[in-house]
Parts: sequence; structure tokens; C-alpha cells
Amino acid sequence: MLRRTFLLASAATTATTSLLPMSHLSAAPQEMPLLAPWKGPHGGSPAFARVKVEDFKPALLAGIEKNRAEIAKIAADKAAPNFENTVAALEDTGRPLSRAVSIFYIYTSTMNDKRMQAIEKEMSPILTAFNDEVIQNTALFARIKTVYETRETCGLTPEQQRLVWVIYRRFARQGAALGDAAKVRLADVNQKLASLYTAFSQNELADEEYHWLTLDETELEGLPDWLRASAASAAEEKGQKGKWLIANTRSAVEPFLTYSTRRDLREKAFRMWTSRGDNGDAHDNNANITEILQLRVEKAKLLGYPTFAH
Repeated sequence: MLRRTFLLASAATTATTSLLPMSHLSAAPQEMPLLAPWKGPHGGSPAFARVKVEDFKPALLAGIEKNRAEIAKIAADKAAPNFENTVAALEDTGRPLSRAVSIFYIYTSTMNDKRMQAIEKEMSPILTAFNDEVIQNTALFARIKTVYETRETCGLTPEQQRLVWVIYRRFARQGAALGDAAKVRLADVNQKLASLYTAFSQNELADEEYHWLTLDETELEGLPDWLRASAASAAEEKGQKGKWLIANTRSAVEPFLTYSTRRDLREKAFRMWTSRGDNGDAHDNNANITEILQLRVEKAKLLGYPTFAH
């Protein structure tokens, strides 16, 4: 699962060997649309029409269990580590989970839905914990390191050498070579960061729901008919029939900033959008930001880097 969704570097957490018992799964992985291969050219596209919010948790848990078994098989291989049985094998793991995680993060970043947010709070730390479980797998990393140290002398192509370097570096940069105590603390930091990232994101989504810009007819200068109609519909949904409402979302604010001829109103809309999570209310992110920065500093030190940006 060494693609975009596998190594959640900024949200890694601790792992336990029995974190996700199979009794939690309601269906086999092959029966779950979220885990199924995508159809179509160029790798296909997700079947969004078949996605249901309630499917995410069982699909993610099933995907983790399948990926865990794949990783265990590679780590326990009695054959001497080489490119095919370690690096290529690892690169081919976790595809069902990767598909489910891709869709999961699309939904969590765009869907202001209480059920989805509850699933995100529960599953984000679990996904990150599994990431740490893989990264901190001593036997697996030993095999990767062996291939890495012999990559220039065992007849690999330049492309294969590059893949070995990428995977080794990815593991090393996330703490695979740390001592036991440092690994435990790093996993704890990652767990806290995973929860804080979720809280930060959900606070921003909450401000999209509770803050908006209400306009009257004299404040619509420059807005095209389609935007006026959309704003009128949004106002009616908020019980403000006869008004026009610019929601605190990118899809509403950006067109308003583009077309409105009222500089003062554009400024209000811009400040509303850029102040999400910074309004001194129950959804304020300032405390979260402070803790995130403190934990990132500690994480950088644990990993031996001057700053989190390195």
C-alpha cells in the first residue's frame, strides 16, 4: 500500500497486534464496493454512486486486515530478501485499502455530515495506527534495508533501484530505524496529531455551516443569474426567503469574489472564508494549532530533523 494513501506521514499512530479483530467485519472485502477495483481506462474511477456512509468503517477495517496479512507474509518470508520478494511485493500490497482510503478522505474533507464526521473521528486514528504498525515492523524493515544496501550490486535496473531508495527512505523518515522507546513516543505523538488534524478539519467545516453572508437585492451588483439563483436558494434553506445568501464554502465564495462589483462585500466574504476556525467560539482552532505545532516540533526532534518541514 505504498501509494499516496498508505503512508499518512502527518498522522501516524501507535499500533497493537490485535487492533482490528475480524469479528468487527460485517462482510468479506470482495463484497464491499469501496474495496473493489475501479472500472474504466487509466486505472478507472471510483464508483461514487455506490458509496454509502455506513460502508466506510467495515470496508476500512476489512482493508486493513487484508493489508495486515499481506505485510505479515512478506515479513515472515524465509527466503533471503531481494527486490521481488520484498520491495516489489510490498509495492503491490494494500490496493483495496488504498482505494477505500482515497474515497474516505474525499468524503471527510468535503462532506459536512455528522455521521461521516463521527466515522472520521473513529477511523482516522485507526488508519494511522496501522501505518505505524507497518513502519515499525522490525522484520519488514530489516528486509527492506538489506535490499537497499545491495541495490547497486545485485543487477537491478535504474527504475528498480529508484523504487528501493524511495521505499527505504519513506520508512526511515518515519522512524523505522528508531529505538524502541523513541518508537513508542513517536506513535503516541502521531496518535495525538491524527485526532488534532480531524478536530481542525471538522471545526472548519462547522464554521461553513454556522457563518454566512446574507445579502439584499441592492447588494447583488455584478452577480450572474445562476449565482443569484443559487444564493436565493441557499437563503431559503436557511429560512430567509427573499434574501440572498453566500455560503461559507469555496464553491460559493470564489464565484462571489469573482463577479461581485462590491469591494466591501468581497472583503466580508473573503474574511469570512479565511477566518474559518478563528472566531473565538466552540469551533475555534487556535488551541489545536498550538498543540499541533508543539507536537510537530517534538516529532521532528524524535526523527532527528531540525524542523518539521525537513
